[in-house]
Amino acid sequence: MNLSKYQYYFQAHINAQRGFYFDAVAEPSPGVFAACSSIIDDPFWNYCFLDDVREIKESDLESIQELLPIRDRALSFLLPAHHPLLGADWFRRRYSEFSGDIWMIATREQLKLEGISTELELRPIEDTEDIEMACEVFNNAYLTPNEDGVGYSGLPPAYTEAFRLGLTRSKAFGSIHLLGISNGKPVAIASAFFSGRSAGIYNVAVSREARLRGFGSSISKSIVAASSSLGIRDFFLQTEPESKVQDIYASIGFEVLTRGTIFSPAA
Repeated sequence: MNLSKYQYYFQAHINAQRGFYFDAVAEPSPGVFAACSSIIDDPFWNYCFLDDVREIKESDLESIQELLPIRDRALSFLLPAHHPLLGADWFRRRYSEFSGDIWMIATREQLKLEGISTELELRPIEDTEDIEMACEVFNNAYLTPNEDGVGYSGLPPAYTEAFRLGLTRSKAFGSIHLLGISNGKPVAIASAFFSGRSAGIYNVAVSREARLRGFGSSISKSIVAASSSLGIRDFFLQTEPESKVQDIYASIGFEVLTRGTIFSPAA
């Protein structure tokens, strides 16, 4: 079966995240992919991805919902730019925009991994102490709302619990996780999840007080380099469009695969 790049990377995404954030995934019908979390009760974690051309009708919604791993939660959609469903009257009537999403990709040959900060001591996240320090960084970076344009913020506490739980069971599937320490304090984290010879980069975060020192770029380069040493050939990630994070990854060598939009049921 020939897959578009979009389909390929989404399948790699759900395969890599299975067991960490996603505890249930499904393909209800060809070209319709679902990923769900029983821990995070949030529209972002019970959603369908549609490939570039796959259309559905309003009458299909109920049957898709019945086939989802978590049936009693509102269904959201992530659609790539210019997807035909965006022009459907019924879809615009029932769904409203929740957030934007950028998918970026890079091959190992494209990446520019020099210039890692010598201020950052890096070590794998392995034991309970490491996990708690990583959660400290995660909370600082993601749970507090901010206006500085640096990635996601203001997330509910369930995200940290899912992150902690994922780290405790991550040895059961292919992944590596790094903790960055500066002056004895945990300040940065990053994860890579493997699917075949591809790796998704996730959970990249820098504590608010440690930003603007190159730590985000450094730990991103380090997690990519560690993955490359294990034979990974290509990389993918998701981030907010037109953000500082997108600029950082572009400078490392990532390019935009597609811009998507997440739609949740209209209030």
